[in-house]
Amino acid sequence: MDRNPKTFHKECTFSISDYFPVKYNTNYFHASIAGVCQIFNIAETRFLTLPMGLIVTTFSIIVYPTIIYQKTWLAETWIPYSFFVGAFYPFILLTIGWIRFRPAKIKKIIKST
Repeated sequence: MDRNPKTFHKECTFSISDYFPVKYNTNYFHASIAGVCQIFNIAETRFLTLPMGLIVTTFSIIVYPTIIYQKTWLAETWIPYSFFVGAFYPFILLTIGWIRFRPAKIKKIIKST
């Protein structure tokens, strides 16, 4: 490892950003706090930051106890789960909505003529 401060800083920054993708998690964290504040009509978001941070940290340890478990879950479970939630489930809801509201549109057309 090079002891040049500029090179050392680049290597540390790269390794830290690999393990902790902070820029994405920060956006999600801020959005969740803003959403909770909007739901409960709270003007100030600052006092919710520490409790939400403790909750997120605790849940992250509970959900993924080890990196090996996380990588296994992502490889085996995430692809079918994301397909179901992202494609199949909305298609089912769209089909159900089309079936439910089709008779109402037909009745409306018959009454208007």
